[in-house]
Amino acid sequence: MNDSNRSWKSDLSPLLAPQSIALIGASENSAWSSALVQNLKELGYKGKLFPVNPKREMAFGLKCYPSVLEIPEPVDAFVIAISRDFILPVLEECAKKGIRSGVIISAGFAEASEEGQKIQQQIIGIATASEMRICGPNSFGVTNLHEGVSLISSSEVRYLKPGRISFIFQSGGLLNAALLAAWDRGWGIGCAISCGNEAVLNIADYADFLARDENTGVIGILTEGFRDPQKFLRVAKLAAELEKPLVILKLGKSEKGKHAAQAHTGTLVGSDAVYDAVFKQHGITRVADLDDFIETIELFSKRKKLTGHRVGVIVPSGAECGLVADLAEDAGVELPELSRHTTERLASGQSAYLSVRNPLNAPERYVRRGAVFREWIETLIADENLDIVGLRLPLPRRREDEDVIARFRDLVEIAGRS
Repeated sequence: MNDSNRSWKSDLSPLLAPQSIALIGASENSAWSSALVQNLKELGYKGKLFPVNPKREMAFGLKCYPSVLEIPEPVDAFVIAISRDFILPVLEECAKKGIRSGVIISAGFAEASEEGQKIQQQIIGIATASEMRICGPNSFGVTNLHEGVSLISSSEVRYLKPGRISFIFQSGGLLNAALLAAWDRGWGIGCAISCGNEAVLNIADYADFLARDENTGVIGILTEGFRDPQKFLRVAKLAAELEKPLVILKLGKSEKGKHAAQAHTGTLVGSDAVYDAVFKQHGITRVADLDDFIETIELFSKRKKLTGHRVGVIVPSGAECGLVADLAEDAGVELPELSRHTTERLASGQSAYLSVRNPLNAPERYVRRGAVFREWIETLIADENLDIVGLRLPLPRRREDEDVIARFRDLVEIAGRS
């Protein structure tokens, strides 16, 4: 399908910044709808919420409507978590109401059976005919912290703060793990999207929107495969032009992993070697596991624009210098010779039995000697042969570790000037 036929999918604001939401299947006895409503309240959502349930007159202190067609005002988005077999007539009503977007949390579609596949195809038909932007089915939901929007039942969302990291995950469970990491580390989150089976909207559609989103600076993706690889590569090019890193945790490397992907979301997984080559060609950062993903996202979210790739490293141990040199060579990281000016300046402060070369063995007790520490770091930053300076500092563990705390303050001050 060409982009001219997909133009309505380029604007995801009805889904990620709706002014009104219909909660279909609303019930205070439902854990998912209770969590969703609580999230909206605590995130300060300023739009309107319309509970829909033909068996109830009230829900969450609000009037409950028997059908979306009974809601007297326009509705931008819906959330559905009812049984699969009741989805289609409800979706037809949403289309008739003119609702432009929604999330289907319900499972049991293409990932489950041939019958589920047929129902999912009918969902696609309804959505395409009405230009309805649907996330899912088999989705955990979406959230946009900048707009106070939470069409997601995760209780962790309400504890997050708005920021510039956005996620697109095929796994709701692993998205929740990433959001917990964001909470633990104090990250600011823009949008978090659990795309599920990608029946209507796929990863490329979400990534295209986020690449153009002024509130997103880093995009983290967990996927089993790509429904529209050509569009995704165009998005990767756009993200590179806009200097927005794409970090991808791609599942399905092993044969068992491929089978698990097929069972999870019905995704067909291609050659892993091809993915590696294409990612590298298009400037996409691929990571190996969730820990690697979390650390890389944090690194990119705090980065400055690089002027080059030449690295100078300072560590407190000679053996560690050797370790760093070996790791750098394996990773293809350049550790250039220090400039003559740097070598001469640092030689006067170096311990008599230590040399001055990259990687640098730090002078004795330099963490405890503030003036020496600052001089060494500032000299490395000023070296014309270096673009990046890396170092290792211990974390303060005792009350008397005021010197270590002071060095972290020194780094913040020095980095602010570099």
